[in-house]
Amino acid sequence: MKRKVLSVLLAAVMTLSLAACGSTAATDGQSTDTAAAAEDSTGGEASDETVSGEKVVNVGLGGSVTDVSPYKAPDVIGYPIQFTMYETLFTTSGVSSQETLPVVGKSWEWIDDTTVSIEIFDYVHDVDGNPITAADVVFDYETQKAAATQTDTAYIESVTATGDYTLELKLTEASESTLIKLLTHVNIVNQAAYEADPETTPGTTAYKLTSYTSGSEFVYEKTGNYWQTEELTVYSSQANVDKVVFQCIPEKTQMTIALETGEIQMAVGVDGMEALRFDEGGENEEGFTVDSNSGSFSNTFIFNVTEDSLCKDENLRKAILYGIDRDAIVSIILSGAGVVAKDMASDQLAGYNEEWLNEDYYSYDADKAAEFLAQSSYNGETLRLESDSSNGALLELIQTQLGAIGIKVEIQTFENALWQEEKVAGTGESNWDMCVDGVGGSLVTNTWKVKFNPDNFSTGLPQNGSTDTELVDLLLQAASTQDPADLDAFHDYVVDNAYAIGLYAPADKCVTVDTISDICYNHMGYVVPCASNFDAYQ
Repeated sequence: MKRKVLSVLLAAVMTLSLAACGSTAATDGQSTDTAAAAEDSTGGEASDETVSGEKVVNVGLGGSVTDVSPYKAPDVIGYPIQFTMYETLFTTSGVSSQETLPVVGKSWEWIDDTTVSIEIFDYVHDVDGNPITAADVVFDYETQKAAATQTDTAYIESVTATGDYTLELKLTEASESTLIKLLTHVNIVNQAAYEADPETTPGTTAYKLTSYTSGSEFVYEKTGNYWQTEELTVYSSQANVDKVVFQCIPEKTQMTIALETGEIQMAVGVDGMEALRFDEGGENEEGFTVDSNSGSFSNTFIFNVTEDSLCKDENLRKAILYGIDRDAIVSIILSGAGVVAKDMASDQLAGYNEEWLNEDYYSYDADKAAEFLAQSSYNGETLRLESDSSNGALLELIQTQLGAIGIKVEIQTFENALWQEEKVAGTGESNWDMCVDGVGGSLVTNTWKVKFNPDNFSTGLPQNGSTDTELVDLLLQAASTQDPADLDAFHDYVVDNAYAIGLYAPADKCVTVDTISDICYNHMGYVVPCASNFDAYQ
């Protein structure tokens, strides 16, 4: 029997906490005597809350957030809010780590090849005092699976409470990497509280949502009644400010103005060119710090290879890939804040082969694009390129690039929730030929499986609709062994057949006033604002 029981020793948790986020000493009760002192530390006019003695941080998000419910589709813009509001069973110390740290869950162990027994702490409650039991966790996992907004929940065969604080999770496959993803990605809430308020369900962190205007502002205040003991509070659950105000600021220049005027003290997802204004040598260098982080996320370009799409033609696919200038995409769309991808997965993930970085991975070549286009069956038809609405500018640039090599492209975008339904080729609802879709994970094989494991999709085929059994066999072999030769084999097969490529991996820019330090990034590689270091912040 394979067994893995988590230790919750004080020393281990404290060491990981300090390594991930720097010092996170408590900051309650520090006060500011004058508005001038507050103005000096924030770079702008002091708020009433700051003067009154609370530590308040205003955080700008580079987009609009309208949904903060616990089972929503993944949303990169809204992640800082999600992590401020909800806890998961476990976390890890970093993006590529497979070692879990206890959060709501106390320990877990395999009881057979596909079944794990989980124990949760027996004193967990949400911000309204509602207790969290094993029955609530079962509800959370079943509801998340039914929502179909996270592909890994397709691997849940069953989840059953075995006691007030114990449960069993049975998977459809024997895979520890799949298990780790499931243990660390499902938000935990009280069932009755969710059913009473699905949209703004009381969370399980140290912060309570106290007011909000959808799409504009979300205010969270520290309850002072977090359920976990101080010594067992994991690094990403630290609560180092009294109040956090999230402001949605989609326009990149407005984010800069908000930082300059002191309206916000932290900006997450700042445009690369705008971030240069606050970096060393920039005009706003004094009083600010720019933190850059490459996490688990990457953007991919996928073809529909069903019989209904012209992109079933391999020569057409290769012409398109050679016609996309990804260096220009990184320069224009990311303002240089990112790198051209050399696989669908981010190079930060476990299992990534650094030799892939030196490969010729469909580098832009107009001559090769023309050569393959001439060999294809393409006859001037209009191809449809789709994605969620956050990628609108990217799609327009790709449309222009492909137009330059003689390929007509029509664009359609969808709101994130609708995109989760639309993006599966061959469902009868989807008629895209090419799509752009984000992906993350901790292992490269997790990323690949999200797109190419048939078990994830109602069609019984990969997202691109392929019936190529060798593609699936190579994927499952690589996921099972994690052997470098098997990883190379799948990577090469996808490239050789031009089924998909990675477009880019962004380098997220977080700009803060310089009294906020040691920006905290969680197991997914995203900023957790309140767990950063505010020791010097007033």
